[in-house]
Amino acid sequence: MLIPLAASHTKISYFQGAILGLLQGIAEPFPISSLGHGVILPRLAGWHFQRADDDRFLTFLIATHLATAIVLLLFFERLRRRPPRPDDHLGDPDARIAKLSWRQAIAVGTSQSAGLVPGMSRSGVTMGGGLLVGLSNEDAARYAFLLATPIIGAAAALKLPDLLGTKGNGLRGPALVAGLCAAVTTFLAVKFLLKYFESNRLTPFGVYCICAGVIVSIVFAITG
Repeated sequence: MLIPLAASHTKISYFQGAILGLLQGIAEPFPISSLGHGVILPRLAGWHFQRADDDRFLTFLIATHLATAIVLLLFFERLRRRPPRPDDHLGDPDARIAKLSWRQAIAVGTSQSAGLVPGMSRSGVTMGGGLLVGLSNEDAARYAFLLATPIIGAAAALKLPDLLGTKGNGLRGPALVAGLCAAVTTFLAVKFLLKYFESNRLTPFGVYCICAGVIVSIVFAITG
């Protein structure tokens, strides 16, 4: 059973917040589990301010996720204000996604719930669900990004009041820095992935997750 660390151990520096924010912005769109990376990195770096059941650290992580959700929302509204372009393969990708049946949409949404399993990538299983119902790699990635917005928004509505209350003392500054950093890397990651999935597959990310999981498990087993 994990025991929450004392409040004094949950202090996060601005530097640590920036690193975690940059990581969150990359790992959330990429199918590699942002929460898993957010929990593992501090331990590998020897930052002793968090444990997996530390409510304050969870509040901090959700604040960085909110920045990601805002960027995703703004990124895709912006796209809807322009007409289809020649490089939009087979027309407007949003129009293709809109043709999904209710059964297909429910299947993809259900697959997203697998992201509740610790270490499971929400974006990864959602993209996989999109591929199973017939979406292309690019459209499956786009759909996964769109579905992230309400999920993260709901989590933020639940936890952000803690950040604004007494539980957020000492966290608000680093959380703001982390959110700004996450916004930048989220924008860059989404632009890269939408281009990447026009002609590439999820396979490299699966290989990375397996290799990283094995290596980190060995390191943790050796270091205790």
